[in-house]
Amino acid sequence: MIKINRFRSLLVILMAAALSVSFASCSDDKDDGNVSLEGTWTGETMKYQYILTFNADGTYYQEGNFVPQEPTEDIKHDLRESGNYVVDGKKMTMTATMFQVYDQETDSWKDQALPEDEITLYYLFSIKGKRLWFYDTDDTGMKSPVMMFTKS
Repeated sequence: MIKINRFRSLLVILMAAALSVSFASCSDDKDDGNVSLEGTWTGETMKYQYILTFNADGTYYQEGNFVPQEPTEDIKHDLRESGNYVVDGKKMTMTATMFQVYDQETDSWKDQALPEDEITLYYLFSIKGKRLWFYDTDDTGMKSPVMMFTKS
């Protein structure tokens, strides 16, 4: 009898926790129409810290600063990119017009050609509070978050 009661108590606690997470996530799914896309946003992945600026004239500028994961990683892989963006509802098209990588040997920035399929990128996006989310979609139309930025 004690084992069943403990099991039921644990089950009730787990269900309550799951419901609280689902309610919290539902309230956060709505876009915030009060925050403009224009301005500077910061974000990071496991290997880069990004600064992304959207201008009112439809241009953007992005910097990616490499974050070494191990003390032996001293090679800089920093990058800079600029281009144009177009927003259509919740869809964004970003077309790079300049892409540079940092050359550690010469201590200078070098232009680098992008592969044809990376010059123009398409994203779904949403703004939630001061957070900008970029999403990819799969063949079934399911969204998966690619990156999150915070407005500076």
